[in-house]
Amino acid sequence: MRTGRQPYRIIDSETAAIPLTKGYEALVDLEDADRVSKFPWLANEPWPGYVRALRIVNRTSLFMHHFILDITDGSEIDHIDRDGLNNKKLNLKPSTHTENMRNTNRHKFRVGYTYNKRAKLWMAYLDEPDKKRRYLGYTKTELQAIILVERARCQS
Repeated sequence: MRTGRQPYRIIDSETAAIPLTKGYEALVDLEDADRVSKFPWLANEPWPGYVRALRIVNRTSLFMHHFILDITDGSEIDHIDRDGLNNKKLNLKPSTHTENMRNTNRHKFRVGYTYNKRAKLWMAYLDEPDKKRRYLGYTKTELQAIILVERARCQS
């Protein structure tokens, strides 16, 4: 494995781009660039359309965002803008697994109701930060489900 400082590119007065494998670059705060660039970083694509930076340490993956925030206890970090290559501190937020999953593209357009084919009814629910999903009930029409969700949001 290569060691030693890897070159980085200065983007602006606050941002540097760290080179990764596969032609990717990760953004970091300029103040972190020297520390981060001491190691070679890999581009990891766990699913199509999502890329993050990591390196292998003692046969374990160390993600760049954990390295930057110096979090080694396995807790999760949320990329606020959902870009796994934007590792600037203002874009990183320690979070619970629930909070992190709710800030994914898959949940971005979650509306609070869905059609249950088996029951042939509309199910309404409310996702509350760091809490389990709160089920509001079943309705016969989509409009009734929307009304249930909006009322629950107003009461929260």
